[in-house]
Amino acid sequence: GVQTLLFRSNPMAIAYLRNMRNNVLGHKGMHFKSMVKSSEAFGDSQTGRLDTGANAIIAENFKEQGKQANYTTRKINSRRGTDELLLNKLITDGEFIMRKIRGFNNPYKFAWQSVNPDYLDHNLNRVEDGRDHEGKRVAEPGNITKMGVELDKDYKFPVAYWFLVRRPNDYFYNYATLSEHRYVRVPAEEVIHCYVQFIDEEQTRGWPWMFAAVVNLFRADKFQEAALINATIGAMKTTYFKKEYPEGYEALPGSLDSKDGERIVRPINAGEGEELPYGVTPVPVDMRYPDAELGPFMQAMNLATAMTFGTSYATTTGDLSQANFVSSRLGQEAEHEFYMAVQEFFIEKWKIPAFDEELYRAILSGRVNLPLSKFEKFNCPQFTGRRWDFVQPVDQWRANEIALRLRAKSLTAIIEQAGGEDRKSTRLNSSHITI
Repeated sequence: GVQTLLFRSNPMAIAYLRNMRNNVLGHKGMHFKSMVKSSEAFGDSQTGRLDTGANAIIAENFKEQGKQANYTTRKINSRRGTDELLLNKLITDGEFIMRKIRGFNNPYKFAWQSVNPDYLDHNLNRVEDGRDHEGKRVAEPGNITKMGVELDKDYKFPVAYWFLVRRPNDYFYNYATLSEHRYVRVPAEEVIHCYVQFIDEEQTRGWPWMFAAVVNLFRADKFQEAALINATIGAMKTTYFKKEYPEGYEALPGSLDSKDGERIVRPINAGEGEELPYGVTPVPVDMRYPDAELGPFMQAMNLATAMTFGTSYATTTGDLSQANFVSSRLGQEAEHEFYMAVQEFFIEKWKIPAFDEELYRAILSGRVNLPLSKFEKFNCPQFTGRRWDFVQPVDQWRANEIALRLRAKSLTAIIEQAGGEDRKSTRLNSSHITI
């Protein structure tokens, strides 16, 4: 689609995706920490002590299960690579869809299948009669299917997803069997469908995050193209020749018509002078437009684009000529807040639900030697996104030192703000495990 072409060809769109991956996920992906604690509710002798043995087992399995051979059905993306892909799709498509494939042929008998949103037919809008093309009952009569998502007829929560058997642009589409095997219905409990929803409470699909910026990017591209064409003309045509005839001159009919033999074409060599024919005056070409207008116009377009992206002007464009200490600090604070909001959204909608399913399947398959009866105890993940140093970090650390001395901040809060972890609370002892 248009957004796919944009994110493959527009330099600013490509830079935005790279910037989001670097700041939301970081080069190593989100930091994971298992925070299992003992609990009398699960038969432990005390409550609140870190179960370091269980945490060590879960952390080790987290690495193993996240390898590319185990994580997805295509076996070419690790957990970190999958997260990068999903973040990209969240921005470019406005949504991502992950399907749980249970019984898959790997040691965990489970893998994730990334489903391109193209498979979820946005043209499928109907009231379900409850039967498929063979007359079998597959849905509750009266349910509403909106843009491929089947919703409960009363409360409109997702019940199932109707995926196309073939992607619409597949060149090997078999039209002969299209009507018979067009869709596959997948129950909602087997799908994680993630998109931002803060305008319409009945929204069923996501909007591309850059939708509002596309017009600005298109205008900037067309303006740059016009400037390039204009500069090319100015560089290739340096002089026009204007013919002037003496007063009272009367030419024969047809003698003034433009013919190839009468056109004056003069290649110019360096340092060369030439006498022009009688009645010919040189007219220099001065193609300055849009020399002066290009910079301000592009700056205005880029500023509007940065507002849509949620990133600062300097980060969006890489232009630091207008930056100073105050503007950089203010811009960084707003920008970092945006990144952290995206991180929390990603953790809430994907990382935690994914870990829940992954740990359950790891225990069920025997890859994690922990009792399934205490699954709720062991399902205590903590994900942390990247953090950043501000401009002049020495001043920031001095401020933290003062805050710590005045007890306005705890040491743990300062460490977590910087993206680290409190070593005292995560020291592992494999000899201790409470199950």
